[in-house]
Amino acid sequence: MTVLGTSTAIVFIALDTRLGCLDANLAPDSESQKMIDSVQVQFESIHKMELGTPIWKYVSSPTWRKYVKAADEFVEYV
Repeated sequence: MTVLGTSTAIVFIALDTRLGCLDANLAPDSESQKMIDSVQVQFESIHKMELGTPIWKYVSSPTWRKYVKAADEFVEYV
């Protein structure tokens, strides 16, 4: 099962609602697509932060701010 499928299943069980993320043709401005995009940004940011110099632990780096913004957006949709 993919991360997207797992997320959809967890939210369905926990919140008793469907996210609609598994639909084949999502509109670019739909909440489901925006949620998927925010998760992608979080994964990319974590990868950069963990494999690079961890300056984000001491100062607010652009990658850290991008990660926090994506995380906040994700919470808005869920």
